[in-house]
Amino acid sequence: MRFDDYQARIAAAEEGDGLTSLLGIGAHAGTLLQAHSRYLQDALDFSASTVLVTRELGDLLRHVSVMATVNGLSLDEIARSNVAKIRRRAKDRRLPMTPDVPGGPVDARTYQQLAAVTDEDAKDGVDPLALGVPMLGLAGEAGTLLVAQKKAYRDRDPAATDPAFLAVELGALLGYAAAVARHSQLDLEYVLEQSAARAEERHREHLA
Repeated sequence: MRFDDYQARIAAAEEGDGLTSLLGIGAHAGTLLQAHSRYLQDALDFSASTVLVTRELGDLLRHVSVMATVNGLSLDEIARSNVAKIRRRAKDRRLPMTPDVPGGPVDARTYQQLAAVTDEDAKDGVDPLALGVPMLGLAGEAGTLLVAQKKAYRDRDPAATDPAFLAVELGALLGYAAAVARHSQLDLEYVLEQSAARAEERHREHLA
């Protein structure tokens, strides 16, 4: 699934706003951390954990998509910009691979592969401790976005709503979401498809 197609499906299915989506990003990042904590404590088995991660990660990305739409940003362009950032990081670290930035629309599967280039914690199979790294990164980026937006609402700080700043922060969330999916042995495209389908089902129920 292409990111622009996903964004269009989400935009057609719900009328979101910036604050609701911001709160949603924080809420679902927190739920993902809670689920992983339970998994590490053997209070949640792998199958149940995977189902929960698929749902919560998809809902977080839905709010990321709405946030992009509300602020006039393209999720596809955000993904491309994030790949460019990953490419620079790979060069700085002198990694054996440096991903090329796609010239056209980006699909989720390709993006997940490109984003994995700098994921030095990636291993075959599921390593619960390694999965904690992108989980914490996802929550950290969500926190950065929340703090900045708090300043926008409280202080009317224009820097917090600057499109370039938002594009970077939303791109970082995309990158960590791709890593969480990878470490959970999930296809990011599947996560997005399930997310869009749930949004569309809720929209149909609302219209009924």
